[in-house]
Amino acid sequence: MVRAAMALDNSACTIRVLSFLVLVNLVSETKGHVSLTYPPARKYALDFLDNLRTTGPCGIPKGLGPTTSLVPGSRINVTWSIAYPHRGGYQLNLLDANEEPIYNLTLGDGFIGSSDPTRRYQEVTLPTEECRNCSIQLVRQAGEWSAGSCGQYLFWSCADVNIASGASASELCNGFPMENGACVCGKPYSGTRCQYKDDCQSDGDCSGRGICSASEGFYHQRHCFCDIGFFGKRCERESSIKSLSLDLMKYTHTDLSPRFQLLHRILHREQEIEVVLKVKTETWVGVGWRPPSFRSGCQHFPQLPGTSLGSTDSTSEPEVTSEPETTAEPVSCTGSAKSCTDASCPYEVSWIQDPTNDDVTFTVSAQVQSTEWLALGFSSDQSMPNTDVYLGWVDASQNVVIKDRFATQKSEPTIDAVQNIYNTSGSFVNGSTTLKFTRKRNTGDQSDFPLTDGNCWYFMMAWGGTYNANDGSASYHKQRVASSDKICISTCDINAESTAEPESTAEPESTAEPEPTGTCGRGVFAGTSDTTGNTPHPMDCTDMVIGAARGMRSWVGDYYTRGRSTPQRDGFYGGSESLTAAGGFEKDGYTYILFRRKLKVAERTDHEISDNYMNLIWAQGQDAGSYVHTPAAGIEVEANISDKNFYKPDDLKYHGPREHRGTRTFNFFDGNRENTAPPNLCNNKWGRCLDNSDVNCFLVTWIYDTNQITFTIKAYLERDQWVGIGFNENPTMPGTDVIVGWRTENGEAVIQDRKATAYAQPPLDSQQDATLISSSRVDSVTTLNFSRPLITNDKDDISLSYNCVHFIYAKGGKYSSNSISYHDNTPIISTKKICIPCTGVEEPSTTSTEVPASQRTNVRSEFKITNTPWDSKLGDATSQEFRTLADKLHTALLSLLTSIPGFVDVKILRFRRGSVIVEFDVIMAGDEGAVAQGSTAALEKLRTEGQLAEFTVDKDSVKLVPAKAPDEKSTLTVTLIIIIAISAAGVLLILVLGICNCIRNRQQTEKQNTPDDYVPMNTTAGNRNTDSMKLSYEEWSKQQQEYNNPTFDNAPYTSLGSQSSNPYTGLGSQSSDNLVSKDDSGTKEQGTFIRHFCE
Repeated sequence: MVRAAMALDNSACTIRVLSFLVLVNLVSETKGHVSLTYPPARKYALDFLDNLRTTGPCGIPKGLGPTTSLVPGSRINVTWSIAYPHRGGYQLNLLDANEEPIYNLTLGDGFIGSSDPTRRYQEVTLPTEECRNCSIQLVRQAGEWSAGSCGQYLFWSCADVNIASGASASELCNGFPMENGACVCGKPYSGTRCQYKDDCQSDGDCSGRGICSASEGFYHQRHCFCDIGFFGKRCERESSIKSLSLDLMKYTHTDLSPRFQLLHRILHREQEIEVVLKVKTETWVGVGWRPPSFRSGCQHFPQLPGTSLGSTDSTSEPEVTSEPETTAEPVSCTGSAKSCTDASCPYEVSWIQDPTNDDVTFTVSAQVQSTEWLALGFSSDQSMPNTDVYLGWVDASQNVVIKDRFATQKSEPTIDAVQNIYNTSGSFVNGSTTLKFTRKRNTGDQSDFPLTDGNCWYFMMAWGGTYNANDGSASYHKQRVASSDKICISTCDINAESTAEPESTAEPESTAEPEPTGTCGRGVFAGTSDTTGNTPHPMDCTDMVIGAARGMRSWVGDYYTRGRSTPQRDGFYGGSESLTAAGGFEKDGYTYILFRRKLKVAERTDHEISDNYMNLIWAQGQDAGSYVHTPAAGIEVEANISDKNFYKPDDLKYHGPREHRGTRTFNFFDGNRENTAPPNLCNNKWGRCLDNSDVNCFLVTWIYDTNQITFTIKAYLERDQWVGIGFNENPTMPGTDVIVGWRTENGEAVIQDRKATAYAQPPLDSQQDATLISSSRVDSVTTLNFSRPLITNDKDDISLSYNCVHFIYAKGGKYSSNSISYHDNTPIISTKKICIPCTGVEEPSTTSTEVPASQRTNVRSEFKITNTPWDSKLGDATSQEFRTLADKLHTALLSLLTSIPGFVDVKILRFRRGSVIVEFDVIMAGDEGAVAQGSTAALEKLRTEGQLAEFTVDKDSVKLVPAKAPDEKSTLTVTLIIIIAISAAGVLLILVLGICNCIRNRQQTEKQNTPDDYVPMNTTAGNRNTDSMKLSYEEWSKQQQEYNNPTFDNAPYTSLGSQSSNPYTGLGSQSSDNLVSKDDSGTKEQGTFIRHFCE
């Protein structure tokens, strides 16, 4: 055999932590993603096995199989799966029994295929010599990243093979027979060697309860999309979720992003949790959770043969400093945008920023001929007039022309007098033109739009017009597209793209996603158990549920992820499906995924859901035709890729940018505890701490007077860690008013007032407004007591006087005299805003528990706001538009009405057109008089004010409405309603008494004139009752049935005094006063129901 040199040295370098690293990805980053599918990769076939964190040359040791039989000298098609189209190429090598490289199957020492990062196959010829107990190694470059001192950043995957003559048909066909030289595969296997396994191959494989649909996810190319009421890989399980009708008001709502809503409830009797994911997408969605006590040692599950556990010393690896916010994103120095159809992306633009000199270099590509131009523009309104334009071309002789222009109207942009672009270059290859140029973020030229912080523009992409090379003129474009949102090129973080942490910087990164110890390619995770080692990456050891929907069908599964590899169903790790119900559907552009599972668990691939905070992650797939990678991946920079539509709907691949993923600290039991009242924030308490050994201890309490507020914070901390509390109008870190503190070994305490301006260390305020009162440390719990003014008059502080803000609690970072490092746990953010002074609510709509429900009265009211246009989405109480407006109005009403005696809260009920009519309840406490007085004062104050925050109120529209008839047009006052009701009752009583009096008089006359031979109905002369002619209603009813009155048989007695001829509204056509009986003696009168009533 020929021994080929490898392009990779597994022992040449030692992992080092670079001091300038400050950030790692905080959420489910799933980059790299390459794994052999034929020959099949070793168990466990993970696809995030890199040369930093795993042991080379394969990342997974031998010993668990499978082993594929191959024929010497044969030609095979090696295939693999990728979930992220990295820059760079690949290499296939044959390793001997000792895992030493002996043959380069791709012929050469270098990497091939870099021009097509979406390629997933390579035909190779095997050596003619036998090679038993050997392996085929795939090495894939990730060229947009570097492994620091370890050189190239690489991913690897290995398949064990026996290359030997005499293999049986069964061995060559993956256990299936061979007929006429071809393998005969059984379901669900396919391929020339029966090498691929699908969930299904036809609709019949879905148990008659779904359809089989193609997808290009990891390993499984086809999924069963199940009918509502069924779930499982083959729709084999019946679900208790059988309806598409959801009452979303039953759930606790949490907005994880503007597009991603998590709704859940605890089913205490069943001991289950029920979750609904409502996501604005047409592809897969997922949510996962992990106990906060887990550390990097959890990645030793599953146990791999021949591996040893890492050190228990938590300092043997760099600490994670991930940032918690779901919207967190340090600004990257690169970005990209494109215009794509289902089949291709005819226009693409990417940029890279040099923070050292304020340069931005743009690369623009379009599918145009050498006689056509392309252009990039920056616009404030998605239209051509008033657009900063950069237009150019590359002719057939490779001459490059790029000009700085400005469009003042819908005509050819004029060339700027001063050209503020440089380093121009370009090329024309195979029907595609690429232009490259550099400009300053702020050129100082009025004809150039600034790209500095706070200046965001719509990117205008145009191409296809012809040009005149002699005079530089350009004809009208063939195609023009504007970005759907404004794009900002803000000051980038030079540390956000570290060479030692090859991860996207679309989220804050940690200094080391727990980095391995040892030499390059010899990674060992720290820790010897789930709870030892370093702080893990948010995706490590996470229990997940992932699903996708197509129309009224879905697939939903129970997943687990060991690390950043593509999540796999629990069965992949030896577990089983733990969902008890599941389903999903698409509606109005949203994907809905529903599932239930038990709170308690019995398998390692599942995590118990208990009444404690957990690490929560969420993600959704890339949008078809609008994918994003930071920095630009191979699919953005290479022009000749074979699969431009790499991200197909429902493919479980890389999730994409910040709005597609996130993490937070979350307690599913908040608002869902059994037989307990909601938390009473008028106790001025948030969080809980059981005792001084509670590792989950987090508690904030506060008291306040007219001018000052005093906080007490408790936290379970190491001795060299800090704790802090923040206040922000939004649940994010930027803009947060922060107070941090710690207690040193010698008992000294420090309190610092800071302001977070970005996802970085909050700088100290120039004006320190927090004052330490006391501190203590008992066991591992640190307590800090401090005060600050409610209003500080410091621009860096948020007012806490009559204001509602999110509380943000963070802990765990290291401290020095004036410096703090990143917290080592995801901060806890109050789900809703907390108001000071206390209204007894978490803003926006949870009623107070300070006043018992029996003593509260809801007074239905409404008013009109005139400066807000009607949006049909405001009619949907589950929409983001409804909730945003309701939140704003609730906060404004609380601020306005909180001083009224007896006032408890307001509750926004619904919005109606015209312009926007707000229907709400004023919740008051006290007796009837106090409620009437308080509600009247509340509405009068609203009418007098005429303004709620930014909303203008129509003063004449402020009024009470009947609580039980919200849809009626009448808006009578409560007092008038009561008067009318009492008057009506009096009139009715007088009427009844009058009738009774008439009947009594009539009875006296009848007794005097009744002949002796009168026989009541259905009686005989011998059974005559001479003592009393009175009948009870029951007796009378019985007589009527015996008389066979058809009217009574067919309809109930419905009204008194009815003269209607309709047999269903009265007793036939007879008078309601008398029922007439005829006998030989003539006609006699029978007493009516009213007569019995009166008697």
